[in-house]
Amino acid sequence: MVTFSIIGDLHYSIGESESEEMMELKNRFFQHFLTEFFSLQSDFHVSIGDLTHHGKREEIQSIYAKINHLSASFQHVLGNHDLYELTKDEIVQLTGQPRYHAYSCSEGRVIRLDSTREKRPDNWSGVIDNEQFYWLKQQIDSHQNEPLIIFSHHPLYNTTTRSSEFNGSIIKEDPIHELLQNHKPGGYFFCGHCHTHSICREDNWCYIQTAAVYDHPVIRTVSIKNRTLKTTLHEIDDIELKNNAKKIHDSLYEKITPFDPYGHFTDRSRKFVLI
Repeated sequence: MVTFSIIGDLHYSIGESESEEMMELKNRFFQHFLTEFFSLQSDFHVSIGDLTHHGKREEIQSIYAKINHLSASFQHVLGNHDLYELTKDEIVQLTGQPRYHAYSCSEGRVIRLDSTREKRPDNWSGVIDNEQFYWLKQQIDSHQNEPLIIFSHHPLYNTTTRSSEFNGSIIKEDPIHELLQNHKPGGYFFCGHCHTHSICREDNWCYIQTAAVYDHPVIRTVSIKNRTLKTTLHEIDDIELKNNAKKIHDSLYEKITPFDPYGHFTDRSRKFVLI
């Protein structure tokens, strides 16, 4: 069995002219949320991308200082916001994590993708660069009989909720779609980006999307055993944390979320068995 604890888009931010009150509120929120996240017993703790909001160097350094103090099992999937100001080489140097990576576990081949564009706040859709695509193809060719466990910030086009919207996915022209579709054992595709919980199945692929933390401050827990996936949301029963999440959200976006981040109850907890 392999287990994961996953957080959606965290959007950790450092404002240029924040009040002392807001800075203290943020510090309490992130300390509480991250402590809860890393207290869950899992093989791996994964951020599904947009760990930071502005992609500033100081944001990366600050959030990683908090994370490194709490955990050694953290895996960071790059999100579009994480690359708004830094190059990919710079963020790899800062985090010590490769931008894409693969390893085997008892339940299949785990693949962490980089679906981001570098310094493109004007285009927040996803794309898989040529170097990474051929690496991915080699990974799949070498593990043809194993399920894939894929982590990508962006969903595949027209799978999860909002993934067919403008800039809502890895672009539909990207050859990754056909590459994964042709992998007969199928697998599990974890993503974020669209800020809403969504789970769906298409043939032998299961797509699991997790909402942004400020919209719903929860942690997705996942276990996979014998081609059976079980996932649910770990709720943090703390009124102050939930209120602080809303205050931080409002300070960043200055508007209410214009869609339902919670989804249907089957978008929060589900069981899948691969054929």
